[in-house]
Amino acid sequence: MTKNTGLTRFTNQLNSLKNLLSLAKEAQNPALTFYSSNARQILFYLEALSRIYKEIHNEKLFKGFKNDFKSLEDQLGKIDYFDAYYKELAVLPSFPKKISEHLRVNYQQELQKLGNLLVANRWLDNKLVEINEELIKADWLSPDDDRKAVAKTIAKEIKSIEKDYKTGELNFKDLEHGVHEFRRQIRWISIYAQALDGLIQLKPDDLSQKLSVYLTKDIIESKFNVMPSSKNLTETINISQAAFYALSWMIAKSGDLKDEGLKLICVEECMKAINFLPELEIEAKAKRLLPDLKVTPKEIKAEMKVLADQFLTQHRVLDILRDDLKAVYKDQN
Repeated sequence: MTKNTGLTRFTNQLNSLKNLLSLAKEAQNPALTFYSSNARQILFYLEALSRIYKEIHNEKLFKGFKNDFKSLEDQLGKIDYFDAYYKELAVLPSFPKKISEHLRVNYQQELQKLGNLLVANRWLDNKLVEINEELIKADWLSPDDDRKAVAKTIAKEIKSIEKDYKTGELNFKDLEHGVHEFRRQIRWISIYAQALDGLIQLKPDDLSQKLSVYLTKDIIESKFNVMPSSKNLTETINISQAAFYALSWMIAKSGDLKDEGLKLICVEECMKAINFLPELEIEAKAKRLLPDLKVTPKEIKAEMKVLADQFLTQHRVLDILRDDLKAVYKDQN
């Protein structure tokens, strides 16, 4: 069994990121090569590990790492935002070329910012070497203490999500800071499971009937619900398979709703930026330009409220996961 399991988890992801950065450095367009890879997923895993370990030890060190990884991942997200909507909307026969061109220009600008970021923050040079050197010196826990500390940290985060929702601090009055934020917070739980290199495993249970509404074929067969191997670990954190599938369903559903809403917002913002129409006419025109739009932002927020109440209160999905996590460290003084 690996002594410094936390360090090994970081090293595995850093090695993957190193390979992608090396390919980008040799490419004619480093930013485009890096963006076109699976770097964003790896950065999510590294940010996830940093989020966990800043709560366990070396808070300042791991908070710095989190900010580094997040800045790079955020920039990839900005590129993807304009790239995805440009590819989807530019091919519509009646979609105005002036708007699609604005999307393309923004995509190019964000790609250029990524190139600048890779250079300015030395991602193409010694950045990862420096991060690795700092990680080696960190105060890593023993595997057993690490397992308990990780479980406690994630359980605490889940409790915070539930509290914010019950108090109304986390609500759906606003699409970006409501629906998107809710999805972002619950999605970290799923990302932790992948980033922890097998520490979290799913256990079959008797909750499948209770949570059957979430257990669709797509969810059950999703690659994100296949946990990494735990072959190098003697003990793992075992959580409800049905509840984790339910979590995945909620992430996917809220993501679909969020994307529908953001598409409309994106078109409206582009129209405003290029003075396409008087502002009072923009909302109605944007809806006409998106004939396949399934729901409006108002409908999205209403539907999310119903789904979240069912997920959190009726089916208590996060409570189930938190109880499984608490069982790992319940005997700890």
